[in-house]
Amino acid sequence: MPVNTVLKSYSVSSCCLTHADMILLEFLLSLLEKSIGGHWHLVTYLSADMCIIDIDKEAGKELYKKNLTADNSPLIIALTSDGLINAGKYRLEKPLRTSDFISLIKTLLETHPEIGREEDSHATLDTSSQVSSGISSKNKKIANIEICRPIKERLFNFLMKCKNRSRSVLRINHHGLTLYIDFISQQCYYKDDLLTLSSLFKADLNALLITEIVQEDLTRLIDNLKHKSIDELLWYSTLLGASGELDESIDTKTLLHLRRWPNLKSLYHLPVHLSLTAYMTSHTNTITEVISTTGINKDITVNFINACLAMNYLVTDSNRHTISNSTFINKSNTIHLFGRLRKRFSISTTS
Repeated sequence: MPVNTVLKSYSVSSCCLTHADMILLEFLLSLLEKSIGGHWHLVTYLSADMCIIDIDKEAGKELYKKNLTADNSPLIIALTSDGLINAGKYRLEKPLRTSDFISLIKTLLETHPEIGREEDSHATLDTSSQVSSGISSKNKKIANIEICRPIKERLFNFLMKCKNRSRSVLRINHHGLTLYIDFISQQCYYKDDLLTLSSLFKADLNALLITEIVQEDLTRLIDNLKHKSIDELLWYSTLLGASGELDESIDTKTLLHLRRWPNLKSLYHLPVHLSLTAYMTSHTNTITEVISTTGINKDITVNFINACLAMNYLVTDSNRHTISNSTFINKSNTIHLFGRLRKRFSISTTS
């Protein structure tokens, strides 16, 4: 039985976790909705209810010590492989285990019932329709599902607007993270791994420092940087940055269908994305039906749909009463992409 009787939303951030641990953490958060209840979101550090820090890394160790006594900091959970280290009240041993993780979160919620927020302020999707087909049994009543809408613009919105129009080279900074975008060559450059930029992807676009540089400056740096195409950056930044907020072009009656499989051999994905892809390439359903019939975490599903929309894998149509599954796939003229940014962002130029 779920611990919380009132539907609440909980936010979790992470610091210094490896790529593998980040993927596992996303999966574990999806399990919490069934085992504990509520909705669980990966967010940036400052807005989190709790933060998991890998204290085996020096940067993580320093951040951990700094925030144990800081005011208004999230509840800190130490992740370590050192069983002897003094890791405070809340700790997880490496490797992350499902039972340990869920047990600790239950303890934390019982000790700190004040964390999280009630979700009565979110718009509720229409739940009167019935599932016509899907992974679960037919004619199953759709569960009550609440979906967040975007409240701020993020990097992927900026990319959607500029990727085929701009001829600039940009440097983007956010809290020590740096990303270079070359719209001329349609490449982006970064250190380590794009997954380490998740906080940059989730940040408000107004909070990013965007500077135009000359291509010669970038040329001197790229030997020490990794790179991907701007399309791959768009996929990463939408999947990791949308924060479970469904794009405005999709409403409760919008029919969704994947025109083809995303290239998941090369694109970042979770195991459940394969299940979503298989389902959405063979079915035409609303967002409510997709979440209810697959049983996959709401935020993971929403982020995946947003990413497929951004990459033009998704076909949509808002009039579900005048379209059949057989004709839906061919209606490419109904595709909706992200709208223009609500604000115009100034880009400074360096000499």
